[in-house]
Formats: sequence, structure tokens, C-alpha cells
Amino acid sequence: MAFQRNYNMWMPQGLSGQLVSMEGFIPTPYTYLSDGTVEVGSFAFEDTDKAGYAVKSKASARLLGFVIRNQNTFVNTPLEGATSKYPNNVQLTIAQRGVAYYVLPTSASGVTNGQSILCNPANGAVTFGEAGAANDTGWVVCLDLANGQTTAKEGDLVRIQNIGLNNKPTA
Repeated sequence: MAFQRNYNMWMPQGLSGQLVSMEGFIPTPYTYLSDGTVEVGSFAFEDTDKAGYAVKSKASARLLGFVIRNQNTFVNTPLEGATSKYPNNVQLTIAQRGVAYYVLPTSASGVTNGQSILCNPANGAVTFGEAGAANDTGWVVCLDLANGQTTAKEGDLVRIQNIGLNNKPTA
């Protein structure tokens, strides 16, 4: 048997919501439960009607962070098939800081390195713009510049990061 010649220092690219590395990952200080609408690889907002619950969208809600893929709490039922939605009352892992993979939504075209990710709390829609704009999440797009990626479009898997330097406090 031959020895392994190459190895990776990072986890392989995977799915939206997967952490790139545990280094720098900071979850929410409290555990939130899904209201049945929260999806892996999306932003979650605090439910103002039910304490301790997170929702995908709610007008004038406070941003909690980015929902991370966590196989310990992700429950699929055989009758429903595979889904990226966390069922009602299931514990969520929400990142306030870190680096994760993200699949760009239909609103993405010509996304460039360092663009801020904006998320409307009223409908959960994600757009891209300048830091400090309305609905700024504090997360930014990180393209693979070393391999020549200068723009990204709908459906591309990119890294997003929030290391705290670009974060503005949420309401």
C-alpha cells in the first residue's frame, strides 16, 4: 500500500451552510429552535412572538446569523424525503462569526469579492451590495482569487465570512 502523497488542510467543498473550518466559528450564545421555516445555508431572525425560536423571515426582526449545517440536529423523516429545512422545534446551529460555504441565490449576478450580503428580514431575500447598506448582515463574499475567480453568479458555491471586522451591530 502506497503512502498518501497529497493532503488537504481544509474540509472539501460541500453544501451551502457547511463550515469551511471550525477555526473562527462563533455560534449564538443561546440555542434557538426552528419554527419549521428555517433552512440550512440561510440567514435566521429572532422570532418576536415565540421566545427561543428562530424564523427565516419576520418584519423588523433581529438578525441572529447564518444557519450552519449540523448533522447532529438535522432530522429527515422518511415520509418527507430529504430537505434543507429544519423541522419545527429542532435545535439550530447559527453562526455569528466564521467562514462557510454558500450557494448564491437567484438574485446573484456579477457578485464580486468582498461584496456585502444583505438580507431583508421581511421576506428573507438575499441581495448583495456595499457594507453598511440597509439590512447588512456583516457577512461578505470571498471568491477564489488565487484560481482566477473574479465574479460569481446564481448557483455558484462560494465562501462567505464574517470575522467581525466588517460587522455592524444589528437592531
